Amino acid sequence: MCTYDENAPATESGHYNNANENIIMYQKNSSGTAYTSIQLFSIASHEFGHAHHDEIYTGGSVYNNVNGRIKESWAVAVSYFLTSSNYSLPINTYDYWYTKQNFTSSSNSEYTPLIIDLIDSYNQRTRSSSFLDDPVSGYTLQQIEGILKKSGCKSVNDFKNEIKALPLPAGVSVTSRDTYLNQF
Repeated sequence: MCTYDENAPATESGHYNNANENIIMYQKNSSGTAYTSIQLFSIASHEFGHAHHDEIYTGGSVYNNVNGRIKESWAVAVSYFLTSSNYSLPINTYDYWYTKQNFTSSSNSEYTPLIIDLIDSYNQRTRSSSFLDDPVSGYTLQQIEGILKKSGCKSVNDFKNEIKALPLPAGVSVTSRDTYLNQF
């Protein structure tokens, strides 16, 4: 891993290179403002999430074979859970760039709260009616990791089908699970 003492490009704050397994980070955002220690930890955790996914995936290269929404949603979740665990930050009060809780069903971004929302108990719809309705919680990172390592988990639909094959967590119905997943 290396950290450049320069401004990040406008499109990224860090990058995992699957070809040589290097992680590159920048100390400053594209405007030249230094990232805080929490932000740097979050960025590093996100990139380690990509590296881990690449390591466990049994279908060859994650970079070449897996849809961007799945790759980025996993890295967002790894980043959130590692950072919140280390810094004790609740999801509903921290900066939304980091949790992606301001995502809407019409968003085109690959960076989604899909995996965070399957695990956490926070429904961002309570904050704004334009945010996703997230009545689901109780899945685990280990369950998600088990899905993501499968060679057949390449697309959002593959991922949703794998989630549907898992036992429902306590308090989650088929209807609430499907209501959430249908937003993707």
